[in-house]
Amino acid sequence: KVAGSHQNHGGPFGYHAMLFSAMFWPGSLFAWLAAPFVWVQRRTPAVRFCLAWIVPAWLVFELSGTKLPHYTLPLLPAVAMLCAAAILDADGRKWFGRPRLFAAATAVWLVFTLVFALGPPALRLEVQQDMALGPLLIGGAALVGAGITLALVAQGRARAGVAAMCATALLTWINLFGVTLPAMDRIFISPRVVAALDGDRPCPETRLALLDYHEPSLVFLYGPGVVLTRSPAEAAAEVARDPACTLALTANAGRADFLAEMQARGLGVTQIAAVAGENYNEGDEDDLTIYRVTP
Repeated sequence: KVAGSHQNHGGPFGYHAMLFSAMFWPGSLFAWLAAPFVWVQRRTPAVRFCLAWIVPAWLVFELSGTKLPHYTLPLLPAVAMLCAAAILDADGRKWFGRPRLFAAATAVWLVFTLVFALGPPALRLEVQQDMALGPLLIGGAALVGAGITLALVAQGRARAGVAAMCATALLTWINLFGVTLPAMDRIFISPRVVAALDGDRPCPETRLALLDYHEPSLVFLYGPGVVLTRSPAEAAAEVARDPACTLALTANAGRADFLAEMQARGLGVTQIAAVAGENYNEGDEDDLTIYRVTP
């Protein structure tokens, strides 16, 4: 992961810096506003401690070949402490005492606020092909909270702005994780595979040979008996070892070759279930088919 891009997860130097406003949202507003305070207080022991926590590790993440947005999460508590110190120092001063910086930070912050507030209904429309009123209303309420946050900070009421910011975040995460994602069954492929098999397991301990779809979630949800195969021939061989008690799950890529391998072994197969959905881990559409040997 350090020397190269693992599983195609890479990016240029500065990747994590470019994503910081999103990863630390909504606190990123105060992070940018805190920058002058941190620079002025950089020799203070507490500030130096936080900078020593953040800077060296951040450089390591930027220099590493493999990059994912969450890698810098262990550094964000130190960022939060610097923000809190800056808020205490600036409370009572309009625009944090720096109108131009406030305007620039606000512009950047509002872009990500719009994304997070309106993203859930847009995501549901994209994935589920439907639109619900609830996510739109909650997203609108989050935008109102964001406006109140900015107004309070502009008036010099930074601590009250933090409270409004927390309310904005709460509405946003409820919208995303409590309302939108649970309703998007197309991204929860593994639970649907297990549900499809609940009434079709030929044996008490039915084995399941997986071809092309190797998500850990399915391994955990299905339980013992999962076999990860790397080729259609290997999948067919696993089924042939115990035809009565082995099922096969294939995706689009290896389906035709798997069926040909089974035919070459003189084993007919019957489709017992099909599951389609969005594989958010790989960003692909998965069309899965589950087969059993025809008695």
